[in-house]
Amino acid sequence: MSDKRLEQLQAACAASSISKVAAKLGMPRPTVSLVVNEKYPANPENILRRFDEVWNGIDCPHLARQLTRDECNAFSDRPRPNQPLGLQHWRVCQHCKHNMKREETP
Repeated sequence: MSDKRLEQLQAACAASSISKVAAKLGMPRPTVSLVVNEKYPANPENILRRFDEVWNGIDCPHLARQLTRDECNAFSDRPRPNQPLGLQHWRVCQHCKHNMKREETP
């Protein structure tokens, strides 16, 4: 498995520890250990995606700063606001490439 995210995960674990990386990801240490050692029995895509989000974040085009996936989802899941500034952000979120609901539709 040759994935840049896997190499970054391995480097992060080597720089600190698997336990610390797992805690920051909010995942069990054995799961991260199996992925790092390339012995995870299933597809590690979700774990590598989570690592990428936590370590690299998501660049929000509206706020011009990095957000975690949870922060991004919180903005995009909000109901349509009435205030002009909130409405502008909401509109950007509805068409953003990071919007999970948008990714689900073909």
